[in-house]
Amino acid sequence: MVGLGRISYSFYLIHMTAIYLAPKNNGVIAFIIAVAYSAAMWVLVESPILNSGRKLRKSSDLLSA
Repeated sequence: MVGLGRISYSFYLIHMTAIYLAPKNNGVIAFIIAVAYSAAMWVLVESPILNSGRKLRKSSDLLSA
């Protein structure tokens, strides 16, 4: 459930493209494409950005102490 929550924004962004790319009238394949792209976006885009923000906060905490 948490994994689905993490990729939900990416899924929102990509779902219409997945429907377009899927074979005609095949919602299951569209869903699988959307979930796969969403998971890839989470790993390759969102997670590194979130982690870099955490690193910046930790370093600023060290400087202010």
